[in-house]
Amino acid sequence: MVHPSPHTERRRHPRYAVGDNVLVFSHDTFGQIMDISKSGLAYRYLTARDDTKLPDVELGFLNTENGFYIDKLYCKIIRSNDSTPLHPSSNTLIRTNGVEFTQLTDEQRSFLDSFLNQNIASIQVSTP
Repeated sequence: MVHPSPHTERRRHPRYAVGDNVLVFSHDTFGQIMDISKSGLAYRYLTARDDTKLPDVELGFLNTENGFYIDKLYCKIIRSNDSTPLHPSSNTLIRTNGVEFTQLTDEQRSFLDSFLNQNIASIQVSTP
């Protein structure tokens, strides 16, 4: 029996880098998108060390350069990693989440396609 390697790519769509001007937010989080695809995104944000990791989140994002805005993107958190605290005596760390979009409406899919066509960097993000 052949087992897939631990780094086998399972994503359905390629991920692309976006500019620093694209920000992600939820009801209690504000951060930066690292990469995005038609099926999900990765983002990072500052949080408290003891902040609870949730299985699902509702996100929105905004391109501050051109005003592109979308919200109420329901997402399932696929992976979540915490950095070491920013300072030894600090409770603050950087959390990185990888999420998969769930329950997208047709309008949201159209907006997302439009965003990708207009805002992705010219290079595809390499997979880890």
